[in-house]
Formats: sequence, C-alpha cells, structure tokens
Amino acid sequence: MTAIRVLAVAGIFILTSLAWLILGLTIVGRTQKGYENIGPQVENLWGQPLTQSAPSVRMIRYETKSHTEMEGNKKKTISERVAVEEPLDLDKSDVKTDITLEYRRKGLLWFPGYVVAFGGNYAVTNPAKEARSFIIDFTFPSAEASYDEFVFNIDGKENLVRTDYGAKSTITLAPGQTAMIELGYRTRGMKTWSYAFGQGVQRVRNFSLIATTNFANYDFPEGTISPDKKELTDHGSRLQWESKSLLSGFKVGIDVPEKLNPGQVASRIAFFAPVGLFFFFVVMTVWSLMRRTNLHPMHFVFLAAGFFAFHLLFTYLVDHMSVNAAFGIAALISLGLVVNYMRLVAGLRYALAPTGLAQLVYLILFSYAFFFKGFTGLAITIGAVLTLAVLMQVTGKIDWERSYAPAPPVRKSDVLPPAPPEA
Repeated sequence: MTAIRVLAVAGIFILTSLAWLILGLTIVGRTQKGYENIGPQVENLWGQPLTQSAPSVRMIRYETKSHTEMEGNKKKTISERVAVEEPLDLDKSDVKTDITLEYRRKGLLWFPGYVVAFGGNYAVTNPAKEARSFIIDFTFPSAEASYDEFVFNIDGKENLVRTDYGAKSTITLAPGQTAMIELGYRTRGMKTWSYAFGQGVQRVRNFSLIATTNFANYDFPEGTISPDKKELTDHGSRLQWESKSLLSGFKVGIDVPEKLNPGQVASRIAFFAPVGLFFFFVVMTVWSLMRRTNLHPMHFVFLAAGFFAFHLLFTYLVDHMSVNAAFGIAALISLGLVVNYMRLVAGLRYALAPTGLAQLVYLILFSYAFFFKGFTGLAITIGAVLTLAVLMQVTGKIDWERSYAPAPPVRKSDVLPPAPPEA
C-alpha cells in the first residue's frame, strides 16, 4: 500500500464520519421531537417530577399599633391590636417515603414513572411564655395530581381546612406545649422525587428521612444532599438522611433510573462510530502491509459502507422491535456483508481474520458498550489500549520506508514475451 492510497483511505474515513454525524443529528432530532410531543402527554396522564416541601408553621402574636387621624381640626390617635405572623422552625421531622418504579411507555419512548407513598411526623413547640395560636400549612407537591389515603392529623385528630394547593390548620398551644403533626398520602410522579426544607435557607432540627426503593441503580439530582447511609435490600435500596441541626438551602432527592430508549443509544453509537472505524482501518492497513495484500481504496469504501449499514439498519429497526433484537439483526447483517465481501477479495481466511474479528471488536462490541451506562468510556479505552499494544508488537520490525516506497517501474521485457529466434 502506497502513501497515496493511505491518504485516500483517510479521505474515505473523513467522509464516512460526516455521514455518521448527519445520521446522529437526525436521530437526536427525531428523539427530541418525540419527547416534546409525547412527554407532556405522559406527564398529564401519569405525573410530574415531584418536590414535597416540609409543612410551614407560623406563630401568631398580637401587638398594638397606633396611628393618627384627623377628626375635624383635631388630631386623634387610634390604637388597634394587630396580629403578626412569625415563622417558626419545626422541632422534629421524621419522614418516610417509599418509591416504587413503574416504567411507562408511550409510542417508542419509555418514561421513568413511579408511585410514592409519603409519610411525615413533625413536632412543633410553643416557645412563648403565654398561650399562642399557630397556623400550620401543608402544600402538595403538584396541583395537577391525585392523592390517595391523604392524612393530616394533629395530636391524632383530623383538624384541617382544605386549600387550593393543600391544607392548613390553626391550633392553640400553652407555653412549652408540643403538638405532633402527622401527614401522608400516595401519588404518582416522574423522573425525580425530592424533599425541600422550605423556601430559601432553612434551619432544620432533629431531621430524619428514610427512602426505600424497589431499584438499586439510583442517582441524586443536582443541588441535593447525599444520604448519610446507603443500604442494598432484597428488593432495592434504603437511603437515610439524618441531622441534629442543619442550616441549608439544598434539598434531599432521588433520580429514578431511566429505561434505555432506542433514540438515545442509537445516537450515541452513531456519534462514536468513527472511533471504531478508525481502529478497524488501522488494523486492516497494517495487516495488508504485513501480508503484502494489495487492498485498493475502493475496498475500504465498501468496508466503510458495511460499517455504516449497521447503524442505518439499527436506527430504523428499533422503530419496530426491541432494542436488543434490532441490534442483533443489524450486527449480523453488517458482519455478513463485510466478511462475504472480503472473502471475494482475499479469501475466506483473510475474511475471518483479521476482517471479521476486527469488525466484531471495533463495531459490534464497541457499540454494545453503550448499553452499559457509565462503563462505555472505560470499555472503549481498554479496547484502544489493547489495540495499541498489539499493533506496537507486530509492527516493531516493519521497514516503513520500504513498505511505502513507490513500486519500481515495469520494464517492457517483464511484460512482453521474448521475440522469436530468427530463421
């Protein structure tokens, strides 16, 4: 293989990479359009990301305010008793929530829905030296949801007034008296569940939140506090947050795991496909130099087309079948195209190794690594390093100048048959 042919192969690689870029952008556009059109429908039917806020407590105190009014030509001072509401911290928060993951499918997209059972026990104490009234407000995480088994009890008795977004209650406590507040409900949500201490920076005393799930591969939303304890259970996980005294504006939250969506994995595979093709071309080029196989740039055109056929088939097969089935069919067809083509070019042995083996590694296995979120980069890195190690070993003694030297001119005597002897 001459240097000019290597440049031609590089041009083929660049053009194929541009084709993958266009395909990846097309998949992203289709997926994003699907989310924009279908996502709101699923949220309306099932639920939205939920953030439950702690109940707010306001202590009522009365103070006398005076103001002056004109009565004829005389000034008159009027005094009146005005109620002033002061926010009060909860003395204790004992929260338990159980999150059950239930995936929902709409069209070709999967959405991470869940059912949450929320329960909270809170304590509030009158710090004043005289009896005071307190307003306790509880707000639902979403106004567009239904809440089953709703509980709002104070000292074991239901004492509430319904509001547009929740419920509230007014109680009177003697000096130093403590009231116990019990809250609970069941509802449905999507993607994330979080718990907020209130608006802005809040002081939290004697706080405990235990979240149990039926899944183990959880994550935490940005801007939330990590749990103090994490445990795996027979059915999922158990997370616990605890604090005796905390001043924070952050939330507590959980990201439920998302199901693998065809559009997301297909676009990622397409965008990273040039990496696999690069290693494949390098292996094929080195092997042709070592075995003196005369591969023409047109051979590389068809090899690249065989690679591209995998991504094209996979992209449109996932519209009609499961992701794994589409991947398997596309992989078998692409592998069959490339191996059979190289069988015609250089024979069955060359078609199986290195061609078929290299395609299996750099196309099939590299692409399948995208099914394992968090391990894709590591898998591709390991494959790249191993490839480099093997190539360094097998090419260490190659005379590159001789390999890329132009072919000697062909003499007529080497081509034309010798002249017949004279009579």
